[in-house]
Amino acid sequence: MEVLVRDLCLHTSSFCLSPGASVGDLIRVFSEKKGIPVTDFYVKSNGRLAGQDEGLQAGVVYRLEPRLCGGKGGFGSMLRALGAQIEKTTNREACRDLSGRRLRDVNHEKE
Repeated sequence: MEVLVRDLCLHTSSFCLSPGASVGDLIRVFSEKKGIPVTDFYVKSNGRLAGQDEGLQAGVVYRLEPRLCGGKGGFGSMLRALGAQIEKTTNREACRDLSGRRLRDVNHEKE
């Protein structure tokens, strides 16, 4: 069975595999041919993650996505901490109204 694969660099390649081959077999063949470790990518078909034991289907394009190294997180808590440090102000005189005039100037005209 011929299987179309779009790899990490968006190049489309075709691989000939046995009719009962699985996604895991495709990963091993691609890894051996390209010299990329099996743990560096995962396989998607039709926009969803394909399982290792899932059988390959004829006419379906399988997409190899790189695995990205994730951090330990905590970016949201950093933003919260930064937001607490920023001085809150009630001075809105530098803002502009809908006609584009500064509120400071509008308030001075009223006085």
